[in-house]
Amino acid sequence: MTRERTYWICQLVGWSSLMGLVLASQLVLIGFSWNLCIGLLSVGACALFGTHFYRRLIQRWGWLKLPLRPLVPRIFAAALVLAVLLTVLGIGIGKAVGEYEGMPERLGGMGTLTQLLNWSFILLAWSSVYFGVHSLEDLQRTRIEKWQLEATVKEAELKALKAQLNPHFLFNSLNNLRALIVEDPEKAQKAVTHLAGLLRYALRASDATTVPLSEELRIVRYYLELEAVRLEERLRVRMEIDDEVLQAPVPPMLLQSLVENGIKHGISDLPEGGRLDIAAGRNGSHVRLRVRNTGRIERGNDHRGVGLENASVRLKLIFGEGAGLEIREMPQQLVEVRVDIPWQQEAEP
Repeated sequence: MTRERTYWICQLVGWSSLMGLVLASQLVLIGFSWNLCIGLLSVGACALFGTHFYRRLIQRWGWLKLPLRPLVPRIFAAALVLAVLLTVLGIGIGKAVGEYEGMPERLGGMGTLTQLLNWSFILLAWSSVYFGVHSLEDLQRTRIEKWQLEATVKEAELKALKAQLNPHFLFNSLNNLRALIVEDPEKAQKAVTHLAGLLRYALRASDATTVPLSEELRIVRYYLELEAVRLEERLRVRMEIDDEVLQAPVPPMLLQSLVENGIKHGISDLPEGGRLDIAAGRNGSHVRLRVRNTGRIERGNDHRGVGLENASVRLKLIFGEGAGLEIREMPQQLVEVRVDIPWQQEAEP
């Protein structure tokens, strides 16, 4: 059932019930009268369409979005104005259909005031119900949006986790380890330790919203040492990390995914290999992470990749619009991915 249909059903049932109660009380007092029925039916119709017009004004003037303090006086003023109009219409209808109890031809000042107060109370009750229903709907909508956001966060985290350690990397690492076991057992043991640490960190990543940058850098170094076994001298790495930002919070596996993206889509495709520059420092009110790698952005393709797309989504979900991710081409055949994260003073040591 649509909202508009529900509204009209409530309007018809509500005003019909109210007029029915008034009719029943009048029948007990003065007995049946066609004039009474016609008068109450006319008054009920005026009230129904009057409140409908009032609803249109509420929507046009944006009252549903107002806070409670400025809203209350507007409701009282609107109820009073509409009560005056319905009182005047009621008196006119009473005169048109003939005298009956509740609408005599000559209403004294007290009778008019009583009708005005009755209509004011009824319209305030109508307003309370109308605004109350919308408040409940807004509350329910907020809860649903919160649940959807939480579900989106979890889904993004799961997607990011699946994209972080791709099967090709794991397969290549195991193959390299198999060769190292014969050639250099000590180096193979170290590589196994790094791989285990990387896998353990990745599995824990979904339980934490952020980790210190220093922890992320430790895992990145593990990853680079494993890739160095495969790429050897083709991979040339340089790091410039400002000690001031070592405790800055970053999403887990964020920097690792940027590094992996640069190696996978840039350096590993080049026979001569390339350079990988990793930098982190303050940039005004933000922490800036920068990963540069030798390569080019392939035009016409989704150059962001799954890892970069997930990284961008996670940044927005965790830090809001203050965070951002940008990828661009640089001189000397370099591609740069730049991430800005709002600086949080509480993260300082």
